[in-house]
Amino acid sequence: MSNHGNFIVSLGDVCRYLAKKAEALGVEIYPGFAAAEVLFENGAVAGIATGDMGVGKDGHHKTGFAAAWNCAANTPCLPKARAAA
Repeated sequence: MSNHGNFIVSLGDVCRYLAKKAEALGVEIYPGFAAAEVLFENGAVAGIATGDMGVGKDGHHKTGFAAAWNCAANTPCLPKARAAA
């Protein structure tokens, strides 16, 4: 295998770099929040709804519980979710 003249980079570092650039342009990034539902308005995507975080297997709230919330956006950008292993 030949890799002469190419760069090897950390994908995590590239993502952090791009996130800083995007935030400097006014983009809001919310890592760690999974979209539970896509919100539509007049047939167009208007944002997302998150799910509750910090709920135990028994359905009770754990320490650090965070209730679901809606995130409306003029231009929502939803990344592709990772497939479950």
